[in-house]
Amino acid sequence: MKKTFKTQVDLKYHLYNSLFLRLPFDSIHQTGVYLPILIDMCTDGFDEGKSPSEIIELFFNEYFPGSTESEKSSILFNFIKYIERQVVLFDSVEDAAFGVVNDLRGVGTVTSLIRRIKNKEQLKSFNEKVNNFNLNLVLTAHPTQFYPGSILEIINNLNIAIQNNNVDEINELLMQLGKTPFLKSDKPSPYDEAKSLIWYLENVLYESISDIVDQVKKYLESSDYELDNKNLITIGFWPGGDRDGNPYVNSDITRKVSNALKTSVLRKYYSDICFLKTKLTFRGTFELLEEIEEKMYLCLFEGKDRYSKEEDILVDLYKVRESLVEDHNSIFLNDIDSLINKVKLFGLHFAGIDIRQNNKAHHGLVNHILKTKTDSYEAFQEMSDSEKINYLSNLKVNINSEDFGDPIHKDVVGSLYDIKYLQENNGEKACHRYIISNCSSALDIFYIYFLARSTAWPKGLVPLDIVPLFETIDDLENSAKSLDFLYNHKIYSKHLKERSSKQTVMLGFSDGTKDGGYLSANWEIYQAKVRISEVSRKNNISLSFFDGRGGPPARGGGNTNKFYSSLGKEIAKDSIEVTIQGQTISSNFGTIDSAKYNIEQLLYSGIDSKIFHTPAADLSVEQKYILDELACLSLKAYQGLKTNDKFLDYLLELGPLNYYAMTNIGSRPAKRSKEGPLRFEDLRAITFVGTWSQLKQNVPGYYGLGKAIEELDKNGKIEVLKDLYNDSLFFKAIIDNSMQSMCKTFFPLTAHISKHDKFGKMWNDIFEEYKRAEKYILIISGQKELMEDSPAIKESIKLRESIMLPLLTIQQYALEKNRVEQKDSYSKMVMRTMFGIINASRNSA
Repeated sequence: MKKTFKTQVDLKYHLYNSLFLRLPFDSIHQTGVYLPILIDMCTDGFDEGKSPSEIIELFFNEYFPGSTESEKSSILFNFIKYIERQVVLFDSVEDAAFGVVNDLRGVGTVTSLIRRIKNKEQLKSFNEKVNNFNLNLVLTAHPTQFYPGSILEIINNLNIAIQNNNVDEINELLMQLGKTPFLKSDKPSPYDEAKSLIWYLENVLYESISDIVDQVKKYLESSDYELDNKNLITIGFWPGGDRDGNPYVNSDITRKVSNALKTSVLRKYYSDICFLKTKLTFRGTFELLEEIEEKMYLCLFEGKDRYSKEEDILVDLYKVRESLVEDHNSIFLNDIDSLINKVKLFGLHFAGIDIRQNNKAHHGLVNHILKTKTDSYEAFQEMSDSEKINYLSNLKVNINSEDFGDPIHKDVVGSLYDIKYLQENNGEKACHRYIISNCSSALDIFYIYFLARSTAWPKGLVPLDIVPLFETIDDLENSAKSLDFLYNHKIYSKHLKERSSKQTVMLGFSDGTKDGGYLSANWEIYQAKVRISEVSRKNNISLSFFDGRGGPPARGGGNTNKFYSSLGKEIAKDSIEVTIQGQTISSNFGTIDSAKYNIEQLLYSGIDSKIFHTPAADLSVEQKYILDELACLSLKAYQGLKTNDKFLDYLLELGPLNYYAMTNIGSRPAKRSKEGPLRFEDLRAITFVGTWSQLKQNVPGYYGLGKAIEELDKNGKIEVLKDLYNDSLFFKAIIDNSMQSMCKTFFPLTAHISKHDKFGKMWNDIFEEYKRAEKYILIISGQKELMEDSPAIKESIKLRESIMLPLLTIQQYALEKNRVEQKDSYSKMVMRTMFGIINASRNSA
């Protein structure tokens, strides 16, 4: 695999990279000539212990002596822009080689799962599982990569040209890339973010998801079974619905995004119908297709609602199918069946918008309602949580958004009416979930039910799934008790029965890791899943876990399918719901090949374990005890670092934390609270993890792990940990993902800080913990170097790190310059380097 990567990616990248030098742009040519020199000076300089500023100044002294500050700035900006385009080229080369580097029919794919089914009992089990399983991929409004549509199109076209080895076309696309701006001067709106992600829906996920479902359906039908599951693979969508800390999301945006999704999916159906007309040219069938085409045309281009629900489209498509069967010997039946499956999958909504808001907003709103519409506000404050829930169960008030002056209160109420509007216009799947960020109690969950009954649904059913998001270590510990209380509360229990006795619970890996460190957060989430699964089974509730996993391992990402395969039978696994964010969208779902492969890996990990149970996924009492001991020691070490009085200053002064707000890659503010000094709890996980990533220290991905293992080693338990790594899929997945974070560190970049008066001690502590973690991870895994078992991924990381090395050096140079003499040029330089570094990292850490 390493050799394949070398020939298909490394060699091709360097070959096509040389084409940049032939482009007819003087600035690009000169930059391309001097960039290799800068890279060599960075490599040698860091080996010799030089600081980034010393390296950059040495470069200018040797090659541009006497240059002014303005000239230096221009040269460095040219390097930045040149490397940004190198990153695009490398992404395209790697994506083009995806099907060669990865076995698209190998272990973890639907094809391999089907190969494993060898008898009737396994086939029956597969049929039952696949008809009751849901894989929900939720595209989030947390961009850490924001290429404009023009760049996405170039990347897509480059992929195709590179696959075809079309050098002339590659050269033309590189010329286009050289002149196309990467940045927008204005901050993107939530609607802009939605349009960016809709590109992936239209160009990648529409085909890849339907291809997978078609494959499963055909296999079942060939075995005398039937796929009767419209929800086997679904898409969730946060842009336009995620209000948590984002004042720019409102009712107009939510409705506008939902309409854009509907238009987008109708456009895809229209395109498919036009294609079918060229193929199904038979008498009777062709005329039926013409009628469908006309109806869709009127919907799309004249605003006439000829298809108001997906059933209307299906009725017409089944007429076409009937015509093929009865009059034309079922010729090309697979083509019409494929479109029917697409309509069942994507309806008129394409992706379901989730509404999300912080629980503080709900607390404030309910208190305001009690103050203004009842005389029980004071008494309510003295009640216990259970008494408050009982009181709200019997309270009847009718409210609308015009009743409130506070914009957050107005929006919370308006969002509930938005859900009803979207369901009436695009079907219930268009929007049926309300996610409560920072949920900590049963009362937080019940507030939403109370608000729903007081707004859009005063009578009858509430077609809404209320999803608590437990994030902090304390909230995770209390989560099962909160849910157990609600399962046994007559009002909420009745609501769940009306929602097919299903409860979705979201767990925040990103904020959990930020709060408690990598190992502690993952273990606490595992235990919370066990506890929640137990109380849900006891109460006959069908449970779905929704994991808020970021792109990098430090935010719960990494090798996600291995994580799901590692969950034992104690944990409910009738679905996999996971956020897809940042560069993970483009890196794992950027092409049809990569999207199909990664979706199949997740589908496989969810279904395979039910048919072929793997004992290594189950944890024994002894293994749980050792993991608990490790997590406690790791948490103690991480908390020791987090509570250091210089902790936030370290990130603010040495890293680009303050510059995230300047990048214009996301519509949300960089921190939750706009006022007052920065507090740890106000830091978003993206900016927190991203800053550690750009410092090339990646603290959240491993800190505490080394100290924890060292302590157990002192107690003579190192052999126990070796056995745990070899015998437990869960622990192995944790360690392997931590290795990925560690492979993306580069301490020589900031080694000069080791002698810093204020931060030297902290830098040395972090570096010592890195070395300690590396030493013990290699001991317990039996590997000679980090990620030895994943050579292709390691090679990709190595090449990406080499591309971004000059960017990292320039960023640290600009940060240091700006600390001495604040200038807009240095601030812009830091901000611009962030794009290339983030994009080159792909999953940010």
